[in-house]
Amino acid sequence: MIKINQLDKKGEKTGLWKYYYDNGKLWSIGKYKNGKETGLWKDYYDNGKLSYIGKYKNGEKTGLWKEYDTNGKLRFVGKYKNGKITGLWKYYKDNGKLWSIGKYKNGEKTGLWKEYDNGKLIKTERY
Repeated sequence: MIKINQLDKKGEKTGLWKYYYDNGKLWSIGKYKNGKETGLWKDYYDNGKLSYIGKYKNGEKTGLWKEYDTNGKLRFVGKYKNGKITGLWKYYKDNGKLWSIGKYKNGEKTGLWKEYDNGKLIKTERY
């Protein structure tokens, strides 16, 4: 039997935790180690659709993260390293089409960023 929402001997969160909306639907699920988020976490809207999915290491976002809108359409996809935005990020419009693409380094935009409207390149900006 898996125990959820437990505290360790130091009173810190440990193991699997689940959080719920007032309506009883799952809001967030993930694990803690030494009181810090670790591993895969998922957040949900109160309609049950996935909001975020991504990993933590020592309480900081790491690796690939995705965000979805309330209808389940992808809003963005990108990576984190040591809790900072890094690497290639893609942002999408409500219609599911690519809106913006570019890279981050140490949490700041870098290099060439492109912006689109209905699949057509409308703007480029260098950082």
